[in-house]
Amino acid sequence: MGLAGDFHFRSRWNRDNCCGHSSRYILAYKAHKLHMKPFTQELLYQFDGLTPESICVDAGSHEGNWSHAMWEKYGCKIVALEPIPRYIHETFLRLANTNATIIPMGLSDSTGLDNFKVHGAMSGAFAEGPEQIVAVIGVQFLMRLYNIGTCSVLKLNIEGGEYSVLECILKHNKAHQFTNIIVQPHTCVREFESRWKAIDEGLQKTHELVFHQDWCWSGYKLRS
Repeated sequence: MGLAGDFHFRSRWNRDNCCGHSSRYILAYKAHKLHMKPFTQELLYQFDGLTPESICVDAGSHEGNWSHAMWEKYGCKIVALEPIPRYIHETFLRLANTNATIIPMGLSDSTGLDNFKVHGAMSGAFAEGPEQIVAVIGVQFLMRLYNIGTCSVLKLNIEGGEYSVLECILKHNKAHQFTNIIVQPHTCVREFESRWKAIDEGLQKTHELVFHQDWCWSGYKLRS
């Protein structure tokens, strides 16, 4: 999904669609917020210790803007995933002169085919709009196939698909393979509140929550 151009639209969309549904869980973050940086969009690009050998996985690359910015800033290796044909094209154009590996698939908990929907800048299994069949790759298979022992940054902006990806990572005790995780949790899936609570609690066994904006972006960093 897009990051820069549709950021304000998406954050407003999330607030409008979760009003009255997530207040109980939002309260659980109050203690964390006392110790976190105030959220700004710049935090999505600020990471310690990245080198040209670092690998960043961009799930939901949309037009490739986040990937390009990370490559330009750190010179790191980029693995960008995007399953929607028109956005695959935009990603290829944006990252043409970088070292990016572009995978025309979505990221999921397993490999196969899925029905995605496209609505404006939003696309995914839980979006609204016309359906199209797309290929998806399981996160564990991705790590093995591309020999990614450590992912320096995992960016997830995949319209509800983040739940199954993170649940898979936690189920198989692989969270330690991801130094930083930035994720936009969506409210378009069933039981989103309880599922996100479980994911957050699971991640915080290995990671520190470094920034958070309610149902917009959360950032986690592997504990030393």
